[in-house]
Amino acid sequence: MEVMLCCDDVYLRSDVTQRPSFDCPPSASLHPEIERELARLLVLEMEYHIKLNKIKANLTSRKEWTSLMGFKAVDRYREGFLGFNSI
Repeated sequence: MEVMLCCDDVYLRSDVTQRPSFDCPPSASLHPEIERELARLLVLEMEYHIKLNKIKANLTSRKEWTSLMGFKAVDRYREGFLGFNSI
């Protein structure tokens, strides 16, 4: 589910996971081009997550990297929190 829907937005996740589902008859299907594009999108999303996990593992294995250093790199205005302007 994390690949399909960003886990950071609680409200969006709640909206999507709690909406009613509809049965689809076995004979119904998407247009082949739409299926192909959805499959391509899912592959790209999975590749992104694999790459991101490798980057995270690389960072956390470095002795010179700390979470505080990562936070300070993003908190350019030294506000002490991450807001819209920081990101």
